[in-house]
Amino acid sequence: MVAQPIPKMNANNLIVCIGRNQRNQELLSQVLVKAGYAVKVMSLEEVMAAISLPSISLPSTEQPSAEQLPIGLVLLDISGFDTSIWQACEKLRSQAISYFLIAPHNIRAYKSVPQYAESRLLTKPLDIRQLLTLIAHVLPRPDAATC
Repeated sequence: MVAQPIPKMNANNLIVCIGRNQRNQELLSQVLVKAGYAVKVMSLEEVMAAISLPSISLPSTEQPSAEQLPIGLVLLDISGFDTSIWQACEKLRSQAISYFLIAPHNIRAYKSVPQYAESRLLTKPLDIRQLLTLIAHVLPRPDAATC
């Protein structure tokens, strides 16, 4: 993947996309950038380091960035993660970072979905209009003028 510059960000307006399928994350990122949002595709390890929390997922070959990012929303595709993903969700929640979970259509196969996470659950295939509407409720509109 070619590194893309992140658009100018205001406080806590960065959308971070996390998932095991890199191509899906790139496609999601392209849609969100086209809609005017600042987006960064990151690994779970990088996000946990960026919010100053220990990583709880598989070790990465790259060192996570210790840079503090103005994360406003995390879109987390839970496909391919084990149950430790719920610990990451809890840590995001404890840091008051909004997130939505993206799950396969057969999410009920994930018997360990915590009750608090069910209201944040989006199933594949994603309805992009619905996703953009949900994001608009969490983050300031990308085209809104700053005061």
